[in-house]
Amino acid sequence: MKGRGPTRPKQPFKQITSMDQLPLLCTADEAARLLRCTVDQVQKKARSGELPGFKGAASTAWLFRREKLFEYIEKLEKEGTHRGNT
Repeated sequence: MKGRGPTRPKQPFKQITSMDQLPLLCTADEAARLLRCTVDQVQKKARSGELPGFKGAASTAWLFRREKLFEYIEKLEKEGTHRGNT
């Protein structure tokens, strides 16, 4: 029986705990794992300008600079603190 070939086992979710675990340029999937949201949410935030990102040369895929992702998280932390969320 011919199939689509062997299937790869799903990779377990690897929690990102430090900046060094990410490449300098991250994909939408890597950004989503870091931000703990979906790829669709990351792409929507990038399209709106809320999350700094850009499309790679000759590509339709979003890319995100590692340091900008961490700056975005810091911004969210500050906004949460101002709202009384800790």
